[in-house]
Amino acid sequence: MRSPVTPRTVILIRHAAPVASGDVAPSEWPLSDAGCRAAEALIGRIPLGAVLASSAERKAVRTLSIAAGVDAAELIIDSRFGEVLRPGEPFDDAVADRRRAWIEGRPDERHLGWESRSEAAARFAAGLEAIDGDQVVVASHGMIITSWLMAIGVVPAASAGDYWAALRFPELIEVPPIDGPLPNRW
Repeated sequence: MRSPVTPRTVILIRHAAPVASGDVAPSEWPLSDAGCRAAEALIGRIPLGAVLASSAERKAVRTLSIAAGVDAAELIIDSRFGEVLRPGEPFDDAVADRRRAWIEGRPDERHLGWESRSEAAARFAAGLEAIDGDQVVVASHGMIITSWLMAIGVVPAASAGDYWAALRFPELIEVPPIDGPLPNRW
């Protein structure tokens, strides 16, 4: 565990574009060829010596492995950086609308059993707190990244839906310097 008074640099990477399929669990989606090329465009943007961590999801691991130029075995794999838990979510044309409603804090019957925004943000924060290092790069997913950035006050809740919708595949996000314990504004 890191010292609570050490300033730290946190860089988040939303994974590159996967080959999405209703026949395969999202956690197992591989990167598309275009996704691999987009991840290659991040080469050189990862600080040397940074601690590299990723969600356990295949697309995130591969994105960071390519961007950092390292083997996946060199990454810290932590399920706390995995996407928001959404048991039973159908793979259909309403995915973006359903997820945006969740991001915007408008849960309804479509979100029954889903992890809450505050639960997701707390899980992500716990993963970060468990990593020692002044520079940390985490490959993760759009919904949980947005939730955590809202929780620490970087992304205003009122614009979170637009922020999430504008995230690219991949997206490198340099979080403003964090001094001390991670704030939680939920």
